[in-house]
Amino acid sequence: MTFTQQVTEILRWMAVYCPHPGLRTILFRKCGVKIGEKVVINFGVNIIIPMSEKGVIKDNIVIGDRVAIATGVVIVGQSDPNFSVLAKLYPEDNRPIHIGNDVWLGANVVILPGVTIGDRSIVAAGAVVTRDVPPDTVVGGVPAVKIKDIPKIN
Repeated sequence: MTFTQQVTEILRWMAVYCPHPGLRTILFRKCGVKIGEKVVINFGVNIIIPMSEKGVIKDNIVIGDRVAIATGVVIVGQSDPNFSVLAKLYPEDNRPIHIGNDVWLGANVVILPGVTIGDRSIVAAGAVVTRDVPPDTVVGGVPAVKIKDIPKIN
């Protein structure tokens, strides 16, 4: 692990446990997460920062404006079976994650690599998001499925 990767891991750990939401957002930005304006990231949110052999993959995780992220949310920017023989079948996955504007992520949501969550969508507490969520949609469950459409807001 390079020095930059080690520093990123320390900053990420600090962000997860930081008691101040504004500082938490700053720390995640320093880790390479692109975060919009007026975003609230609650205590205990864990963003797994994608890294390559060369270092942090910047802007691989994009969070739009006015996003509310409840406590316990995990955004999995990188996943792999590490040293298991399963790595031959399931290679490292660090596809980009995009969270649109005005999204609300409930407590303990898990977002997997390669997912886009559309603008003005709600992900219910405890959901595991394995595929894209269209705009103006409420999803929930494991795996997350559409529950209903959100009415247009003037």
